[in-house]
Amino acid sequence: MHLKTEPLKQLIYTSIANTFPEKIASPEFVAKIQAKNHSFGITGSLAWHDKMFMQIIEGPASAVNRLFAEILQDRRHQSIVLISERIVHSREFPNWDMAVVSLGTESFSASFAPHKYRARGSRILDAFRRGVWQ
Repeated sequence: MHLKTEPLKQLIYTSIANTFPEKIASPEFVAKIQAKNHSFGITGSLAWHDKMFMQIIEGPASAVNRLFAEILQDRRHQSIVLISERIVHSREFPNWDMAVVSLGTESFSASFAPHKYRARGSRILDAFRRGVWQ
């Protein structure tokens, strides 16, 4: 018997926070999100600057769809714009339950060094960092 595995999906969106970004990026909140993402097989990255956010979510298509539906209803977000939604063959961020980085910091530069920009999601995050999505 051959078990069919669910396809992997990558979804990228931007939003504006209705609360202080520092609260969303707090260690306590990030740990809660990472635990939830881990339980659903979700990986990805959340980058922010001022009140602008860009998030890349990867995982089983049904889990990504469920999470994005929750995000669309989350009052902490406004002006949500879906940038990209596609089926992928492998994860771009397989080891990150959810990396959270502030743009313009050394942690962003270290996480997304130029040699890592080969993958599509990282290139889009770099464009966000440079202000293309604002």
